[in-house]
Amino acid sequence: MKIVYIINKYSVSSIPIEIAEHLNKEHEVLIISFYSTTSYTTEIIQDLINCKHVCLNWTKYNGFAKFLKLIRILKNFQPDIVHTHHSFSGAITRLGISHFIKTKFVTTIHTDIARINKKQIKLLQLGLNKLDAVICNSQNTLKSFNKVFPKYYGLTKIVIYNGIDFKRIERNKSSNILSKYNLKKDDYIIGNIGRLEKVKDQKTIIKAFKLFSNNKNNVKLVIIGYGKMADELKELVKSLKLESNVIFTYAISKDATYQLLNNFNQFIMASKYEGFCNAAVEAIFSKTHIICSSIATLSEVTNYKGTYFKTGDANDLFEKMNDFYKNPNSYKEVIEELFSYANDNFEISTNIKNHNQLYKTLYN
Repeated sequence: MKIVYIINKYSVSSIPIEIAEHLNKEHEVLIISFYSTTSYTTEIIQDLINCKHVCLNWTKYNGFAKFLKLIRILKNFQPDIVHTHHSFSGAITRLGISHFIKTKFVTTIHTDIARINKKQIKLLQLGLNKLDAVICNSQNTLKSFNKVFPKYYGLTKIVIYNGIDFKRIERNKSSNILSKYNLKKDDYIIGNIGRLEKVKDQKTIIKAFKLFSNNKNNVKLVIIGYGKMADELKELVKSLKLESNVIFTYAISKDATYQLLNNFNQFIMASKYEGFCNAAVEAIFSKTHIICSSIATLSEVTNYKGTYFKTGDANDLFEKMNDFYKNPNSYKEVIEELFSYANDNFEISTNIKNHNQLYKTLYN
């Protein structure tokens, strides 16, 4: 089967790229990225080594020419499935390409769309009537889709949870990476993974860490990710006099991320909303104690058995961090239960199996 994945741009943590790489073992997969990006690094090229991939380098000045190029690429490739993942590239593809090639169209909704802005919702709505199926990455995402687009109630919609490559996390158990970030084996490390954006709310994590670090030795906060709030977060760290305790790694490879994750003592996810949250499940697979904001999606992916704090409340988060610090043994059973649940529901092989079932149903 020939499958095209259409995305806005490449990134180190791209979920569609990882799925495409696994699907490419059984099918012929082509990835088309609309935009060029500085995140198109050596690590991404390595991740894509088994996939054909094309970057259109779309800009506001060359859109029509790139649209014609997109048509040519798809006509030459003759895909059985075109799978879109993001608002703009998805809308352009569904509206324009459906007139030029005969194929099945699928899109994945990656976020709680009840929380995104009106412009994104309008883009997402364009060409929904061209779709053969919609994938939602959680029950909460499906609920938000039905709430925002009630008139598409009859459209085929299924939940396929994001898949995590547990074996890759397992392979990256090493403390060698610590010295690169001036960390030591006996440091007590709090971790977070996510884009440096308001929705991920690293501000609350930093404020809670300030409270947590008082009267404790060798405690560190490691924040993995990049984004437009980097400077603002660094200023907050400076104002709280935490420069020697907080490490920003910015964009690093997935293997490096997993190596650090495997050395965390606690993992914090403070998001204001999520579609699924790979980082939370990655932490569960590493058997790191996870503390989450009390939002619906994070409750769902932790099977309603995790440790939760009031969203945006640094004091409540501090209390939860401190309790685990003082009583880690009381959480061992929950950590094992969450690992077992994640292994049954979120392993990458389950995700690929569910995608294959959908594609084959549409193809036949």
